[in-house]
Amino acid sequence: MPKKTSKKTKNPTATKAAAAPAAADARSSTNKVEKAFVGPSSAKNYQGTLIRFVLHLFDSHKTVITDKYVSKFDDADAYDKGTPQAVLRMKLRTAISSAIAEIEPSCDGNPYECFLKIGNEEGALTYQMVRDYMAEKSNEVEVDRNCAIKYLNAINDGGESNITDDMDAGNGKLRVIVYQSESAYNGYGAQSYGCTS
Repeated sequence: MPKKTSKKTKNPTATKAAAAPAAADARSSTNKVEKAFVGPSSAKNYQGTLIRFVLHLFDSHKTVITDKYVSKFDDADAYDKGTPQAVLRMKLRTAISSAIAEIEPSCDGNPYECFLKIGNEEGALTYQMVRDYMAEKSNEVEVDRNCAIKYLNAINDGGESNITDDMDAGNGKLRVIVYQSESAYNGYGAQSYGCTS
């Protein structure tokens, strides 16, 4: 039986590398984009975390804050110190919250607007600064003793876990200091070592 041949026809709608069609600029402010992707309660939690981090930077690494904002933060901090509730630092927290709201991305050739020095800027925020901040955040939690022993041995390259009697919390639990939350330790991390909470 003879082989059928077919002629390929060109798609009449296909065009050669046409110029990109015009498009309306639907990019929006960072606040509007954030609201589209992050729920209100999550956004509030993220902002609270960011404010605490910026408070740390203000106290420990003020040079990473741009001159425009460091003076605003200094003024707010001075105001707070003259109030009966100075420890809450409410004026400074409000100033940081305003600075966060003013962050704008680089768009259409305009440079980004941020109160922190980032990227290749001189005196910019570094990984080590973030890591040091995170390392000082820890929780003392009670977890399954067997799981804790397996985990401590693993992070000590198979060496002894150096558990002392005063770490025993009773009921098969052990008091440990962790960076992550108790749920993360008992959940995913515990499962990695064949443990359940």
